[in-house]
Amino acid sequence: MTQIQLQLRRFNHPIQISHTLAMPPCCPVSKNPRDGSEVTIRYTTVGSVLDVLCLPDYLRTFINGKGEIRSAEDMIDQIADDVLVALDSEGASVTVTAVIILQPDTDGKPNSITIQATR
Repeated sequence: MTQIQLQLRRFNHPIQISHTLAMPPCCPVSKNPRDGSEVTIRYTTVGSVLDVLCLPDYLRTFINGKGEIRSAEDMIDQIADDVLVALDSEGASVTVTAVIILQPDTDGKPNSITIQATR
């Protein structure tokens, strides 16, 4: 299973970093999230930074569910937890925000949801 990878860095002061990635369709039935869905991982660190090249593989681990995680809300919450654990740094803070494009409603109108988890 792919996990969040780090690149070790040392900064003199806390630095805020933000990564925005396309979200893959995770639900085998609805095909949600749809094209155009994005997740932004924002964090403050003085030590390690996330390896952005590994993040798409990590997001794909949520395709078809991941353990007990079946909802978009739980997925975003888990991403925030995983990033905080990976950073393992005193004073690290994490905010994960997702704008998820959903399957259109029965009238064909677009639907979306914004989810945010903060640690």
